[in-house]
Amino acid sequence: MKNFRLKSCFVSGIIWCCLTPINVTQAQIVPDTTLPKNSVVTPNNMIWEITAGTVAGNNLFHSFKQFSVPEMHTADFINPSANIQNILVRVTGGSRSDIFGTLKTSGVGSPNLFLLNPNGILFGPNASLNVGGSFVATTANAIAFGNQGFFSASVPNNPALLTVNPSAFLFNQIYNSSITNQYTNLSVHNGQSLLLLGGKVSIDGGNLSSPGGRIELGAVAGEGTVELNTNNQNLYLSYPDNLIRGDISILNGSANVRSNGGGSLSINAHNLSISNTQIIGGLIGNFNQAGDIILNATGRINITESVITNSIRNSLDYAISNTGRIDIQARAVLLNDSFIRSDVGNSFSSATGNTDGVHIKAESVLLDNTALSASNYGRGSTGGVFIEAKESVNSNNSFINSDINSGSFGTTSGIKIIAGSVLLKNTTLNSINSGNGNTNGVSIKANDSVFLTNSAISTTATDESTSNASNLNIQARDIFLNASSLDSSAFNAGLSGNIIINAQNILLNNRSFIGTPVDSMASPGLIDINTRNLTLTNGAAISSITTGSRNGGNIQINATESVKLIAFSPDPDFKFFSSGLFTDTVGNAIGKAGNIDIKTRRLQVTDGALVSASSSSGGRGGNINIIADTVDLVGGGQILTSASNIGNAGNITIEAKNRVNISGSDPTFAARLAEFGSNSIINDGANSGLFARVRGTERANAGDITVNTRLLGLNNQGTITTGTTAGEGGNINLNVRDVVLLRKNSTISANAGTANAGGNGGNININTNFLIAIPGENSDISANAFNGRGGRIDITAQSIFGIAPSFRNTQFSDITASSQLGINGEVTINTLQVDPIQGLSELPTSIVDSSTLLAADCSKEDENNNSQFVVTGRGGLPTNPYELLGGDVLWSDTRTREMTARRNLPVDVKSPAMEKTMAIAPANGWRFNGAGEVTLISHASGAEENLLKSNAYACPKQER
Repeated sequence: MKNFRLKSCFVSGIIWCCLTPINVTQAQIVPDTTLPKNSVVTPNNMIWEITAGTVAGNNLFHSFKQFSVPEMHTADFINPSANIQNILVRVTGGSRSDIFGTLKTSGVGSPNLFLLNPNGILFGPNASLNVGGSFVATTANAIAFGNQGFFSASVPNNPALLTVNPSAFLFNQIYNSSITNQYTNLSVHNGQSLLLLGGKVSIDGGNLSSPGGRIELGAVAGEGTVELNTNNQNLYLSYPDNLIRGDISILNGSANVRSNGGGSLSINAHNLSISNTQIIGGLIGNFNQAGDIILNATGRINITESVITNSIRNSLDYAISNTGRIDIQARAVLLNDSFIRSDVGNSFSSATGNTDGVHIKAESVLLDNTALSASNYGRGSTGGVFIEAKESVNSNNSFINSDINSGSFGTTSGIKIIAGSVLLKNTTLNSINSGNGNTNGVSIKANDSVFLTNSAISTTATDESTSNASNLNIQARDIFLNASSLDSSAFNAGLSGNIIINAQNILLNNRSFIGTPVDSMASPGLIDINTRNLTLTNGAAISSITTGSRNGGNIQINATESVKLIAFSPDPDFKFFSSGLFTDTVGNAIGKAGNIDIKTRRLQVTDGALVSASSSSGGRGGNINIIADTVDLVGGGQILTSASNIGNAGNITIEAKNRVNISGSDPTFAARLAEFGSNSIINDGANSGLFARVRGTERANAGDITVNTRLLGLNNQGTITTGTTAGEGGNINLNVRDVVLLRKNSTISANAGTANAGGNGGNININTNFLIAIPGENSDISANAFNGRGGRIDITAQSIFGIAPSFRNTQFSDITASSQLGINGEVTINTLQVDPIQGLSELPTSIVDSSTLLAADCSKEDENNNSQFVVTGRGGLPTNPYELLGGDVLWSDTRTREMTARRNLPVDVKSPAMEKTMAIAPANGWRFNGAGEVTLISHASGAEENLLKSNAYACPKQER
C-alpha cells in the first residue's frame, strides 16, 4: 500500500510538471532585492519589459541575480523620464550573462545602457542592440560615481545617493572574466559609443559598428581603476600605466566607425591579436572631423590578413574634411599580410581633406607582406608614415608609401623611421610626387645598422608632377645595401631631392645603387655621404646622371678612413657593370655632368671600378677633385672625365699627401666588351689610370689633369692621358716632390689626332726631384699630334734616369712632342747642376790603407762567400780612428777664392734628342787613380777591380 502511494505521487508530480508552463523569465532574468526599489520584469510574448528600479539623479539602477536573454527574445528597459541619462544594470548572482537576443531601451529619451557582470558576458550569434544612447558592457566589479561612491556587483550596495554620471570602472576582485562576441552584429546609433571592457575580450566572427561614434575595447587583468570620460557625448576610457592589462582578440570580424562625421576606435590590451578583420574609420562625408584609430598593447600586437583604414572619401572637390591618425603602440608589433592606410581619397576616387597618417611605436616592428600608406589622391595633406622602434624594424615583401598621386594637390609628411636597427628585405619605400605639392621624403635614423636587401627607397618627382622631389636622409652606425637602391629623381621641370647619408661604415654590394638622375628640365640634388669607410663592390654605383638640359648633380664624399671601389658585375640587365661613382651626361643631354669631390685618407679603385664624371652627349663632363693621403688605381681602376660625343671632357685634380699609384689592367675588359658592347662598358680601355680625354671621333676637347703628391708611380701599363681625336689635347700637371717612376709600358700622354685627324697636343708639366723610367720597359711621355701642333713638355727635375727625348716613340722609354704632318712641339728638360764649391767636401790628405784596418779572414771557404766591409758616404774616413766623421754641412769663406759661387743653371735640351741612352750602372768597387786618389768604379770592361772585401794578406799560407 505504501509503495503504491509513493508511485502515485511520483506519477502525479510528473503530470503536474508537464501541465504547468515553465516561467522562462524566472529562469533567465531574475531581479534581486538589493535596491531600495527593485526591478520588475514583465513578460510580453517574446519581450520582457523591465520597469521600476531605483532612480538617483539622472541615473536609473537595475539589479539582477541572473540576467540572460535567449535567442529571439528582447530585454526592453523602459525609461520613465527624459531626465534619465544612464540606465545601469548589475548582475550579482555569480553566473555569466548570455545575450542571444536583443538588448533594448525604450520609453522617453535616449539613455546610455551599462551592463555590469563580473562573471562574464557572452553575445551569441544572433544578439543585437537597440539602444538609444551608448552601450557599455563590462566585467568590472563596480562602477564609480565620482566621490559619491560606487555601484558594485560583487558586493551589492545601495545606489540611492549616486546621482552623478559614472566616472570609472573598479576591478578589485579578479575573476579574469571575458566578454565574448560570437558572430554577433553589435551596433549603436550614429554618433554613439560602443564600449566592451573585460578581463579578456574576444570578438570571434562578430561585427562592431558605431558610425560616426566610438568603439572601444579594453581588457584588465589586475586590480585597478579605468576612468570613464566624455568627449562630445562620446564615452572613452583612460588606463593608468601600472594597470595590468588582459588580452584581446578579433578574429574574422570587423569594426566600423566610418561615417559622414566623427568616428574613432580604441583598443587597449596586453596582447592584441587581429586576424582576417577590417577596422574601418575615417570619413565619407564633407566638412567634418573624424577621430583616431588607436591600437595600444603593453605586450604584443599581431595583425594578420587584415585591413585598417582611416581615410577620407567624399565627392565634393572643395569640401574640407579631416581625420585622425592610425596609432599602433606595443612592445612588439607584427603586421602580416595586412594593409594599413590613412589616405586622402584612393586610386578610384578623389577627396578633399587632411589625415594624420600612420604611426607605429614599439620596441620591435615586423612587417611581412604588408602595406602602409599615407598618400594623397585628392586635395589636402597626410601625416605620412612614422615608425619608431627602440630595438628593430624588420620588413619583408612589404610596401610603405607616402605619395602625391597624379592630379592631386597637397602635401604628405613622407616616411620616417627611427629604430635601433632597420632591416628591409624585398621592401619598397616610396615618397613619390606625381601631382602638385611636396612631400617630406624618406628619413631613416638607426643607432646600429640599416640593411637593405633587394629593396628600394625612392623620392622621385615624375613627369606628371609640377613640383619637386623630396630629400632622402639615412643616418646609422653601419649601412649595408645588397642589390638595393636609394633614388631621388626628377623627370619634370622641378628639382630632385638631396640624398644625405651619415654612417661610420657604408657598404654597397651586388649592383646596389644610390642616385639622383634627372631628365627634361629637371635639376638634380646633391649626394652627400659622410662616413669613415665607404666600399662599393660587385657593380655597385653612386650616380647622378642627366639626360636633359640642366646640369647633373654633384657627389660629395667625406670618408675619414677609406673609399674602396672594387670589381664589376656581369649582370647584362644592369646598366653599370663596373662599381664606381658616376656623374655622366647621356643621350640627348646638353647639361654639364656633375662634379665628384672625394676627401679621404685612402682611395682605392680596383678591378675595373671607376670614378667617372664623363660626357656621352653634348654636355660637358664634370670635374673630379680628390684630397687623400694615398690614391691607388690598380687592376683596371680608373678616374676619368672622358668625352665620347661633342661634349668636352672635365678636369681631374688630385691632392695626395703620400702617393699616387697607378698599376695594371683589367683582365676581364676584352671579354666584357665583346659580350656587352662599347655602349654598355663605361671603362676607358683596360688600363688603370687617369683619363680626361676624348674617346669618340667627334671634335671635342680633352680635360686637364693635375696631380700633387710626394710619390707618383705608373706600372704595368698605368696611364695618365688627356688625348683627343680632333680637338685640343688637355694639359697634364704633375707636381711630385720626390719621384715619378714609370715602369712596364706605362704612359703619360696628351696627344691629339689619334685617328689621323687634326687637333693640337696638350702640354705636360712635370716638376719633381727624380724622373725615372726603368730601361728597356718602353714607358713614354708624349704630347704628339698628327695634322696639328705637338704639345709642349716641360720637365724640371734634379735627375732623370732611363728616359730621354726622341724624334718618335721607340722600343725604349721616350719623351716626344712631335707632329707627323704639322709642327713639332717642344721638350724642355731642366735639371739642377751641382756647384762643386758648394756641394763637395774636401777629403783628408793622407790616404788610409783599408787592408790594415780589416781583420784577416783565414777561412778555407770560397773567397766569394767572405764578408765585406763597404765604406760609403761623401765625407771619407776621419784623419785617424779616434776622430769623428765630419758632417755634410760645410762652412765656406768665399772672400779669398778666385771665383764666386755660381747659380745652378738649367740645361735646355730641345728635340731632337739623343737616339740612344746609356744605362746607369751602380758603383760596386774602387781603385787608385794616377794621382793616388780613390775612385769608385762599376764592373766596367777592363777596369781593375778592388772590391771592398776582407783579404787574406795576414793569413799563413795553406799547405797544398
